[in-house]
Amino acid sequence: MSAQTFATASREALFKGDVVGVIAALEAGFRAGASVAALGGGLAASIAAAEGPWRRAVVVLSDAVRVAGAAPEKRALLPLAQAASIMAETLRWTSAEANESATPAELIDALYSRGAEAGHHAPVVAAIAELAEACGDDAVGGLCARAIAAVNEPGLDDPALAAHCEREQLVDGNWETIFSAADPAKLAKFQEPKFRKHLVEGQPEAAFRATARAAAFGIPRAVLAGSIGLAAAQRLLQFDAHIAADPRRQEDFTDPIFALETAAAITRLLRHADRPEWLRLLLYGAWLVNRLKVVDATFEPFAMAEPEPLPQTWDHGPEIAKVGARMLASNTDGAIAALRGYLLMMLPVQPLCAHLSEAAFDDHPQTATGQALVSSCLCAAVEVFSSLGDNPHREIVLGSALRAATRPLAPRSGHRQALLALDAMDGLAGPFAALIRRWTS
Repeated sequence: MSAQTFATASREALFKGDVVGVIAALEAGFRAGASVAALGGGLAASIAAAEGPWRRAVVVLSDAVRVAGAAPEKRALLPLAQAASIMAETLRWTSAEANESATPAELIDALYSRGAEAGHHAPVVAAIAELAEACGDDAVGGLCARAIAAVNEPGLDDPALAAHCEREQLVDGNWETIFSAADPAKLAKFQEPKFRKHLVEGQPEAAFRATARAAAFGIPRAVLAGSIGLAAAQRLLQFDAHIAADPRRQEDFTDPIFALETAAAITRLLRHADRPEWLRLLLYGAWLVNRLKVVDATFEPFAMAEPEPLPQTWDHGPEIAKVGARMLASNTDGAIAALRGYLLMMLPVQPLCAHLSEAAFDDHPQTATGQALVSSCLCAAVEVFSSLGDNPHREIVLGSALRAATRPLAPRSGHRQALLALDAMDGLAGPFAALIRRWTS
């Protein structure tokens, strides 16, 4: 099967919402020797003309292509099949192809030029850049044009973000100076836990000041991005699960998961386009983590389970499998205990990360939307975890992802919507949010 034949067959199945059909097209492509890049590129081209949560689909597909490319040949089909099934179940098509095209470089330029005002698009921009690297610029031309249009749209009226942009204006004209100040020798003076505390517990001004000063002092950019990722993971651990279960609240696990995805995207964009304007995304990431403080638990906060004692062994495979099996069984405490025990024994982390990345595309007990959140959350956590080197607190990142992956992230909404409709008929107020959720609009 040629790439064009696969693209046609998969698009026809996607148009119908036919999960079995699109996976059959993938299987036929694999049997005919089509590469992961060709199959992923065909799916990417289809998203460019889709309606619905297309940004989430792009992120999941990008992660799937990366995981499939590193997986054993016979297992490479699984991540792509999961991504394709999510596309078929959550997206709809009214036209066959996108009408416009652009390049990943133009897309990154658009994001960097708008900075914090378009910071919530960072995950999809990073995902498209990675898809282009794996599948070629032609495969993502339509997605680039669509994402550029989204990046350039006027944002929602958000007073908190407006205040951040005003603080950012104080730094305008100094981006080049701050960028050139980076000095690996300064890392020895960086007190990461103290810096992170400003982001997690401080006021917005303190979080901004700490990030700007650390960058201007010369702390390497990758280190600061990793610390913001660690803070985002801490926020995910501290999220109040009661909010997600309350039909009168709009926030849910999507919000802290998005902060972790954004931190991972900021790290990925640093690799793709390391230049002064990137610092605006770094400051946005710090602001986002700090802003989500309003959904922290103040009653019965979540605490990670204590490490599980592991036997002295050189065979780490069964211990890694234990983490994944417990996650898939929705055993939150058991999965985190096994994870912490594994890390405490200082066993190899690369195979652990590879296993969690693959397990992100196993079938979780979730809806299609929840499955997409699990996949992107776990892959973002692996990215952030890997960027932290030997940071002694990095277990927080994978622990937070395991907490999210074992929760019901996106239950079917029909019953909740019916209850809200009844409330409206009785004159009761609708659900409210404590923050403006630009990433869900």
